[in-house]
Amino acid sequence: MTMADRLTDAFNMLRQGGAIYAGRARLTNWSDNARGMNASFRLDASADPLENPATNPFKGAHCSPKDGHEFMVLVIPVAPEAPAKPEPHPCAETMGGCGGCYGEGICGLPPIQEEDEPDALPAAPPSPPAERRKITDLPFSQRAALLCQEKLFPNFIADRFPDHWDASGLDAVKAFRRICGVESRAELNKDADAAQRFDRLRRDYYAWTQEPVA
Repeated sequence: MTMADRLTDAFNMLRQGGAIYAGRARLTNWSDNARGMNASFRLDASADPLENPATNPFKGAHCSPKDGHEFMVLVIPVAPEAPAKPEPHPCAETMGGCGGCYGEGICGLPPIQEEDEPDALPAAPPSPPAERRKITDLPFSQRAALLCQEKLFPNFIADRFPDHWDASGLDAVKAFRRICGVESRAELNKDADAAQRFDRLRRDYYAWTQEPVA
């Protein structure tokens, strides 16, 4: 009898209810060695108990590697079922999630709540420009420093005070100290007489700058 004939007889017996088992089986082991090829199947592997046989269909059959009962076997692979998608955890619906879950329904951290951002503060108005101090508000020492920095002040000293100019080594600051009778311009803040001499010198300088050039 050919293999095709055997398959035909097997299908006929299946139609007539002659099969001792028709259902799903799970391969648990197989081997290929000198004693032959072997395969072990588990017949009650279905997740639905109603699909599993109540008793072992091979109960009472003679088992032996040499003269055991023979069966016609048709093995058809079953496509694996797609794993069911896990239901979303309740914390996933909260804003930001829970931060970490440990097992089903057990959250390690409370849901992360987004803090409301504070309203942006209005931009501060630009600071008004600092008012320039009047020269009359400055101490005498600072007024004297500004006077000595005048571009024409050395020319004024050389023209009106040639003796002091020469004695100071052509140094306008040193000549200024000689004319006002001080060792340092800081003394003008304490010495009233020296301050008066400085004030007259300052007035003479600005009057001199207004004189027409000869």
